[in-house]
Amino acid sequence: MSSFARYLLSRASAPFLVILCWSVALILSAYVMIGFLPRLFLFVPYLVFSPGYSLISLLLDKRGLDVPEKLALSLGLSFCIVALLTLLLSLTPLEVTTLSVTASIIIFTVTVLLASTYRQYLRKAAQ
Repeated sequence: MSSFARYLLSRASAPFLVILCWSVALILSAYVMIGFLPRLFLFVPYLVFSPGYSLISLLLDKRGLDVPEKLALSLGLSFCIVALLTLLLSLTPLEVTTLSVTASIIIFTVTVLLASTYRQYLRKAAQ
């Protein structure tokens, strides 16, 4: 197993693993017919927090932001990212459905958070 794979399974990449498990739960909830309220309670916090948090962790890795600052920035960025992703999705030949919007948000979030985790790994390996 490569050292980056070990790093992904370590405690240092806990935010990546939490959001990855949350993403898998969202994908499963989109395919399995669960009720509206459980899906709402699963999706809204993800939608409001995860895309912005992943972008903040990539762009502002070690800037010394406090938790309230990170929370406020992730809230604002998440709304902007979701709006832009939905706009881009409407420009493609795909239909704008719940599943396509969910998939595009999950793909964006996991990809950006994986890049952030890789950047943290490279920074730690250089030390």
